[in-house]
Amino acid sequence: MDETPRWNVGELMRLGSAYWASSTLFAALRLGVPSALIERKQTGASAEELGQVLGCSLRGMAALLDGLAAIELVVKHDGRYWLHPELEPLLTPGHLLDRTHILMHMGDLVHHWDRLDGVVKQGYPTEWSMEAGKMSPEFAAHYYRGMSDVARVQAKGLAARLGLRPGQHLLDLGGGHGHYAYTFADETPGLRATVYDLPGARPFFEEQRAGHAHAANVDFREGDFTDASLDLGGPYDVAWLSQILHIEGPKVCTQLLTATAAALKPGGVVWIQEFIVEDDRTAPVWPALFNINMLLHNRDGKAYSRAELRAMMTNAGLTDITFEGPPRPGALSSLMRGVTP
Repeated sequence: MDETPRWNVGELMRLGSAYWASSTLFAALRLGVPSALIERKQTGASAEELGQVLGCSLRGMAALLDGLAAIELVVKHDGRYWLHPELEPLLTPGHLLDRTHILMHMGDLVHHWDRLDGVVKQGYPTEWSMEAGKMSPEFAAHYYRGMSDVARVQAKGLAARLGLRPGQHLLDLGGGHGHYAYTFADETPGLRATVYDLPGARPFFEEQRAGHAHAANVDFREGDFTDASLDLGGPYDVAWLSQILHIEGPKVCTQLLTATAAALKPGGVVWIQEFIVEDDRTAPVWPALFNINMLLHNRDGKAYSRAELRAMMTNAGLTDITFEGPPRPGALSSLMRGVTP
């Protein structure tokens, strides 16, 4: 039996200062440090050179680069710096594994976490939220492109897992960036897909179009899925609800699932992708902490458990409800499936 103490002074201090490392990464991204180092990967760059190129003081750039080297994001040798080679695909915009925009989105949220104690007292945010129409242009760009970063990996090969077939019509509800719908159409020639999201999502949907061979089979329908007069169109064969239910409380989620089921043909399939917590809500770590993120940014949103999702799906009239596990090995999200009568 392992009797090693879970906590000591060092571990507690590392937890308390964890934001120092992430904030160092976010600052590097905002300043363009990774891209500048990738451009100079043959020779590396000095702090003075990068400071001049990126409009930063020598003192500030040297401190930032040394900090990046300390947390092993950057390699330092003879006064010159290189991006760690394993990070190049992860921080190169457009690469399959790129995480630039989702990291920028996480960086946008940092100062909201600093007011967590006040939100815990009140139970909901009052100063700001991620509700429709309340995002700044910069925040929206990081958000939608960040969701595309995640989908770029998650969507690959998923069409077969969902059982999509040529001739079907798929509804991608709240999938504004379009990456899931575009990828599903590419992997299933003859599939039609409709993305339903807010008008502000359309520019990010359109900027993805050029990279997909079957983009002509994907269209965009503008609307707010929280609207009481929700019109999803259809009828559809399959509905894909990826990471949208956590934005709303159980009542709105049930209404949304009911409207989705009504927009499907009999025997249509509803797929849900969410960060799902265990029924005691303390694990896995990522969904449990994501639940706090929802507390900070949405009045009623939360990370749902498998039992909570099943109850809402049942109340919406779905049958044959199953938990399908993660969409791919190592994924932080999980899938659930239901069928319309």
